Amino acid sequence: MVTVSLRLCLVAVLLCNVCASAFNFISIGDWGKVTNSQKAIADQMAVYSDKLKTKFFLILGDNFYEDGVASETDPQWNATYRQIYSHAALQKPWFVFLGNHDHHFGRGAAQIDYYKHKRDDRWVLPDYFYSVTSTLETGETVQFLFIDTVILCDTDISVIPVSEEWPEHLSASGSETARQARELFDLYRSKQKASDDHWTWVKNVLVNSTADWLFVGGHYPVYSGGEHGDTKCLKKHLNPMLREANVDAYFSGHDHTAQHLQSHGVNYWLSGSAAKKGTYSPVKQTLFGMTDAALMTHQLYGDSMTTQIVGANGKVVYKYTQLRNPKRGDKLKRSKPQPQFAIASAQTKKFEYTIHTRHDIK
Repeated sequence: MVTVSLRLCLVAVLLCNVCASAFNFISIGDWGKVTNSQKAIADQMAVYSDKLKTKFFLILGDNFYEDGVASETDPQWNATYRQIYSHAALQKPWFVFLGNHDHHFGRGAAQIDYYKHKRDDRWVLPDYFYSVTSTLETGETVQFLFIDTVILCDTDISVIPVSEEWPEHLSASGSETARQARELFDLYRSKQKASDDHWTWVKNVLVNSTADWLFVGGHYPVYSGGEHGDTKCLKKHLNPMLREANVDAYFSGHDHTAQHLQSHGVNYWLSGSAAKKGTYSPVKQTLFGMTDAALMTHQLYGDSMTTQIVGANGKVVYKYTQLRNPKRGDKLKRSKPQPQFAIASAQTKKFEYTIHTRHDIK
């Protein structure tokens, strides 16, 4: 009996050490509405954050329904965020990016100002596009690139036929209709130029990354069996970049579901049911999907990542372990330069990370 007890204790210690040494985080999306589901998922976030010793939370957009926040002092900061996610285990960095509802009426900047003016210690949103880098205790480097898919894909929906140049003969008429059409044309062109510049930057960051693990996060999904379906803009522009850079996974929300999809070596994790419930039917890339409220936990080790989809009752409904993209390992061949960001101390187990915005990364 003593021997058995000692063995059980040893197993428990080993499991605890594995949990503590892993690079663990939780992802939720479309959480910004006070509902019973939101509160239940917030409770389970605290439970699993304690259990897994998570380092941070990955926040996948649509942070405040229905129209974002009007300012950094909007009442929703308290009602939807601070009062709901108040547990001690949730007082860790929240790496945030914006969803389509956050952009309504041009309000996205308010959430960035909230970070810049240090309104809350855990809220991290320095810009519409930014990168977070860190190091696992086992030595592998990890990079997250967060992108604003609303900005990138907005110009895919044009209200007027667009040619390369404005047909000047239309302006000659001097009509109000022609004037309005020209304004729309110029607005579309300016947005398209900004979008093109962003796409160029995203590709440069991805192909030049020297991280062992490379992840991308954006609100719109590339593939989805949910109510909005695939995002054509991302399939056209982002997907080739993910494959070329041998990205390990893409995280998204938007559809109010929990899904795991896979295509050409890239895993797509869609976590968008932290407050609302959508619809779902499988698509070609589907490995798993459901509409019930859920969060996702991610345990990152040296060469593998285990993801769990956890329901509002705390039960794990799906679990999957992916290996680090082997093509990425072949690309690096350990000949990369010393990473220029903070490396976590194995002694203190302190989570250290460095943020770069588009202005820092050329």
